[in-house]
Amino acid sequence: RGGGDVAALREFLERSGGKLGRAPPASLVGELRGLGLQPGDAQVVGSAIQDGIPLLTRDKQILKKVPKKSGSF
Repeated sequence: RGGGDVAALREFLERSGGKLGRAPPASLVGELRGLGLQPGDAQVVGSAIQDGIPLLTRDKQILKKVPKKSGSF
């Protein structure tokens, strides 16, 4: 979990038309933490929500806790 190569991620996103989202506001992160998400997961989900971009994940906890804001692949 985590610790991936940031340069490789940026390159992949650039090639595939993806992007990194903006940091979400603390209030949104707090709301997501209230749903039981871990801090890092709350940041990622919050960023996607804030920017209105789909969040694709294989993380079962995210899919279970915020099903309307995430999708499996």
